Amino acid sequence: MEKAERYVSEESMKVALDKEIRLTKELYGEKCIYKGLVLVEGGFDMGWSKWSSRRRYDSQSGHCYLIGKLTGKIIACVVFCKVCRVCQAAKRKNKKVKKITCMKN
Repeated sequence: MEKAERYVSEESMKVALDKEIRLTKELYGEKCIYKGLVLVEGGFDMGWSKWSSRRRYDSQSGHCYLIGKLTGKIIACVVFCKVCRVCQAAKRKNKKVKKITCMKN
């Protein structure tokens, strides 16, 4: 994911999480707070993409989302990658990798 896309998605999730926390507090009051943390409820969805192009079915990426129960919005996500294109390109050119957030995990 590019820098700008990552920034926008992280900011969007922060806003959604803040709203989820606020709604949870309004609905449950003090019962939803445990050791200073607000316990929010949500659903979980994940998948590993199998279709990477029109002819290949071995995609290198997957995703995982946590969706807030009260807002229905994504409040957290993880992207899984088998490879990092920046690291691969540096390795092919026998160069040192610049300081990046490697997507391979």
